[in-house]
Amino acid sequence: VKKEGELKCECCSSEVIFKNGNIIRAHFAHKNIGNCIYKENESEEHIIMKNSIYQGLRKYKFVENLEMEKYLGDCISDVYFEKGGMKYAVEIQLSDLTEQKIIERNMKYKEKGIHVLWVHSYKRFLNRVDLKKKEVKLKSYERWLATMNYGTIYLWKNEEYIIPVVVKRTNVRGMRTVKSE
Repeated sequence: VKKEGELKCECCSSEVIFKNGNIIRAHFAHKNIGNCIYKENESEEHIIMKNSIYQGLRKYKFVENLEMEKYLGDCISDVYFEKGGMKYAVEIQLSDLTEQKIIERNMKYKEKGIHVLWVHSYKRFLNRVDLKKKEVKLKSYERWLATMNYGTIYLWKNEEYIIPVVVKRTNVRGMRTVKSE
């Protein structure tokens, strides 16, 4: 902050303003549109998931250097933490991504020695999951993200549960619930 009332983006140093309207939740926005990586708009569901995962990780003593929206130079992780010397970024993915974008984002983290855990919304999968057949119809980008997660899709269900779903082609096997305490 240079002078009273002037706020700067920690990422690009451009001026930001506080917005608190009746339609969109309260937030800071760039005064002038630029190329800042903080510019992505997050849905209410995205914010709830991010806060929930952050709060859940706070409960574990082995989690170190826990941060929400960790600025890492050319990328920002939704949630960042370290465990036993390993670095992790949690990326909440609710919108479709191109395969190229997935590869680019994963490479940015890999160059920094950070493992990425891509997390999806359980309720967005409900209409595509057949529990009797143990099958789910995955979108192309979801198959790529499962590959990046060593064959697993992580589904955020609520504040207490993240469900790992092991993917083999389009089949789902080994669906089990992991309780986060």
